[in-house]
Amino acid sequence: MRTVYLLSSPALRSFFILPAPFDVKLVGSAGKLRDLLGTASPSSIALVPFDSGCSVECIREIVTTAHLVPVVGAVPLTGAHTGYVRQLWRVGVSDIVDLEPIPSPELLAADLELVHARRFKQRLEGDILPHLSQNALTLIRAAAEVVVDGGNATDLARRVDARERTVLHWCAREGLPKPRRLLVWIRVALAVALLERPERSIVVAACEAGYSSDHPFRRVLRELFGEELGTSPRTLAFERVMESFNAELRSRRVSIPVSRR
Repeated sequence: MRTVYLLSSPALRSFFILPAPFDVKLVGSAGKLRDLLGTASPSSIALVPFDSGCSVECIREIVTTAHLVPVVGAVPLTGAHTGYVRQLWRVGVSDIVDLEPIPSPELLAADLELVHARRFKQRLEGDILPHLSQNALTLIRAAAEVVVDGGNATDLARRVDARERTVLHWCAREGLPKPRRLLVWIRVALAVALLERPERSIVVAACEAGYSSDHPFRRVLRELFGEELGTSPRTLAFERVMESFNAELRSRRVSIPVSRR
């Protein structure tokens, strides 16, 4: 289940229950929401309605605290709220849900599905090797969504609506690692990004990235980076992970045979 942290709002009383996979947790104040988002799972979403009493500056603080958790504003997209909507985009919300008219819980769930793992995907794409094909980026984005949900290669195939053997072929064609190897890199990137927040322990970050504990996470880091990490995964920067991932992508792109016409 993916937790939706809903800041208390008279307008959204009908959304206290959403269809699976979303589980709504009503939050009484912006301060409490910030506290929760400090250690919230990256699969969760924060939903901040316009009538919650939270100012734009307050929402900016929520976005900053949320880190990898998408923050969604809920506003009637009418002329009276145009300026407010513009300000929400400026402070970095991941999306805005139109409350005119009030959507059904099913429609809201569909909108929230679209922002799933969006901030983590944006983080990846900010450091990924440039000039990757759209097909390659689609696979990487799907892998990010699967990792945020704690999934595996079978889940990746299901996510892109293909058989596992087909996904293996697609990865080879696009110069990507095999699906399991691709998920290893994305899982490490997620765990390391989560550790940027000091309040999140290494064990929690590892589990939220799909590891059973911190031990397999540390083992994978040693396999990828040797002993250079010292005694703590916190010494590994997200940018360093992406540099190594990009180096592997470059080596694979060089090895792709050029088809002859």
